[in-house]
Amino acid sequence: MLITINLLEAASELAHQRAYESMVVAGFIEREDEMWEHPNAEELNYTALAQGYFNDEYDRYYNELYKLKITIEEDDREGTEKA
Repeated sequence: MLITINLLEAASELAHQRAYESMVVAGFIEREDEMWEHPNAEELNYTALAQGYFNDEYDRYYNELYKLKITIEEDDREGTEKA
């Protein structure tokens, strides 16, 4: 089965959620809107701390999703299926 995703969007969404969860567990924030410099602004920007958490998670998710892309393409060329 072939699943197509936007790699940047998927990594971004996953990183945001993980950054939020990590910051709550670490006791830095209690609510998601605390991740933003100005929560009610039209354009949302992470606080410096949230940006650091996001960046670390984004790189990890991007790399893991990219590896899956490579694996799927290689399997398709060989005509094999992975379970």
